Amino acid sequence: AFVFGLDPALRWSSVLVRPESLISLMGIALILGLTFGFPERLRPRKFWDPIALLLALGACTHFNAIHLLIPVTVTLLYRNELRRLVSIAGKTLLYLSPWLVLVALNAKLFFHQMNVQWRRLAVGNDWLSSVDKALDGVFQSMGSPEHWPSVIKWGAGGLWLLTVVALAWLLVALFLLPIFRRIAEYQPEFRKWLRARQSPGPLSVIPSAAWVLGAAWLWHTKPEVWFTHYLHA
Repeated sequence: AFVFGLDPALRWSSVLVRPESLISLMGIALILGLTFGFPERLRPRKFWDPIALLLALGACTHFNAIHLLIPVTVTLLYRNELRRLVSIAGKTLLYLSPWLVLVALNAKLFFHQMNVQWRRLAVGNDWLSSVDKALDGVFQSMGSPEHWPSVIKWGAGGLWLLTVVALAWLLVALFLLPIFRRIAEYQPEFRKWLRARQSPGPLSVIPSAAWVLGAAWLWHTKPEVWFTHYLHA
């Protein structure tokens, strides 16, 4: 909470009560639940699933909550929980069923609105074209009467470092670790070395790293200034 309070980008959007602030709260709840597990009273039951509820609430808040599907999907597929993923999809649709009925009754208006939302900023995002633009890209000044002070670039550099580490770890976990495990099946010494370095518990940074991936994808494909909020969250 202390770090969140010091991040100027999060303070900027939260003071204005932007939907990105609310979706970030749901995203944080998702990541905590996927990482540490949900409390016993909130565990999935017949027609109940906390992940499905959080996804449905995000969808009701703003369309850009679609990026939350990335950490959920990546994490559950990584854990080989395909049945749980399908169950969550079904329950999310169940919770959204009143909205889906309205969409069916007003399909023309819905598709028009989605076309407006996704195409009104259908421009390229050049935030990765240079180092300066990469640093400026995570601390936007658009809509602000004053630019960020030059010292903010140190914060941008730190944020980029964390982003690169998270994405690199995701790459290792999804692609390199399976290769290492396959090699370990035929190399007893390597298997012993690998087991000694694996986490003994279920704690994983996969959900957090996958959310970073989702946030970067959203900002890269649709450069709305407020979408940088998720990179900071």
